Amino acid sequence: MDTLNMEWVGQPTGLMAEKSADNQTITVTADNNVKEGRYKLKLTADSEAGYAPNKATATATVTVAAQKPHYHKPAAGGRI
Repeated sequence: MDTLNMEWVGQPTGLMAEKSADNQTITVTADNNVKEGRYKLKLTADSEAGYAPNKATATATVTVAAQKPHYHKPAAGGRI
């Protein structure tokens, strides 16, 4: 049953959300275009027939933190 739906709030560039086949796990990936910040992912799920409430809604916050590259300075004489 495909009841879990995801929608980015504000359409962030460079973020992708994918759900597992069993609707139990959401994986968020980022490409090189994403900017550091906080983004909202709206989640909705429909219940099975006969259950109440008939829809559940939640908002997840995805935080992207930039990691600065780490460079090693060569040792004297060119040896590391």
